[in-house]
Amino acid sequence: MKNIILTISILTLWCMGCTDSSSYSNIMVLPTEKVSNQQLEARLKDTILQMIQSNNAYLRCHALETLALAKIDLDSPALIHERMFDNATAVRFAAAMAAGDMQDYSAKPLLEQMLRENNPSVKMAAAYALEKMGDKRFSKWYDKILMGNDDNYSSQACLILGRLGNKGIRQNSRSKLWRVIQKDNQSAAVRLQAAESLAKLGDKTILKNLLVYSSSGFASDRILAISGLSYLTDNAVHSMLAALAEDDQIEVQLSAIRALKHLAEPKHVALMRSSLTYADPEGNSQNEDRVKGLALLAVGSVGNQEDAVMLYKGMDAPSHYIQIAAARATVDYLKRYSIHP
Repeated sequence: MKNIILTISILTLWCMGCTDSSSYSNIMVLPTEKVSNQQLEARLKDTILQMIQSNNAYLRCHALETLALAKIDLDSPALIHERMFDNATAVRFAAAMAAGDMQDYSAKPLLEQMLRENNPSVKMAAAYALEKMGDKRFSKWYDKILMGNDDNYSSQACLILGRLGNKGIRQNSRSKLWRVIQKDNQSAAVRLQAAESLAKLGDKTILKNLLVYSSSGFASDRILAISGLSYLTDNAVHSMLAALAEDDQIEVQLSAIRALKHLAEPKHVALMRSSLTYADPEGNSQNEDRVKGLALLAVGSVGNQEDAVMLYKGMDAPSHYIQIAAARATVDYLKRYSIHP
C-alpha cells in the first residue's frame, strides 16, 4: 500500500487498480427519470458507509476523503477514529488527513499517538491534522522528506503543504515547493505534485511549468497537469484545457472537461454523456470502467440536474471503482446545487 497518496484526483482514479471491479455496461443508460438532491445525498451516505467498511484498503481510503469533503450528516468522528487503528498504513494516513480536514478536535489524543508511529506517511498526516487545529509545532516537519529521495513520501509532503495554505508558519511553503521542483534529478511525479500544490496555493508563476507538463507525451503527466491547471484562472489556462479536451486520449479529454467546469462547450458535455456508455474497442472491462468513472467525475463538475440520475445509478453499480467515482462526483454536484453551503 506504499504507493497510495491520499487524493481522489483524476489521476488516482485513472491509475489505481480495479482489483474487485466488474463491468456494468447495462447500468449506465440514458436517464429517463429525475433524482432529487435529497435522494442523491441519501445514496451518497449509504455508499460512503459501505466503502468505509470494505475489505479493500483503496475503498476505505477514498471513503474517508469523500466523507471529509461531503459535509453530510453521519457520525463522522466515530467512523474516522475507528480507521485510525486500521491495519493498512494508507488508511491510517487517510483517517488522519480526514480528521484534520473536518477539524475533529476529539481526535487529538489519537493523533498524538500517531505522531509516534515509525511510518513517515502516518506521522505527516497526524501532524497535518493537528496543525489544521492550531498546533504550531510542525513548521519544519516536512522539510527533510520534501527534499528526500523517496518519491512517494516527497509527493505526500508536497500534497500536504498545498493543503495547509499560506498563513502563519506556512508563509514559506511556495519557496520550499520550488526547491523541490528545481532539485537535480527530481522525478517527474514529484515535480508534478509540487506544481499542483503551488497552483493550489495561488502561485501563478507555476503556470509555465504546468503548460509544459500539459504537452507531455505521457497521458498520465497531462492528467496531473490538468489537476494543477484547475486551480488557476487565466486565458492561457482556458486555452490549454480546451485543447486538452480535444486530446487523442479519451481519459485526458474527460479530465480536461471536468476542469473546464462551466466553461465546457456543448460538444464537451455531449462527449461526457456519451462516455458514460463507453465500450472499449478490445472489450477490456477495466478500461471501460476507468473511462466511465472519469465521465462521472466530469458530470459532478459539468452536468445539469438531468444528469444526476447517472450519479445515483453509478453509486449502485457492480463496479466498486465506479461507485468511488460516482460518490466523489456527487459531492461536487451537490456543492454546485447548494444542498450544503
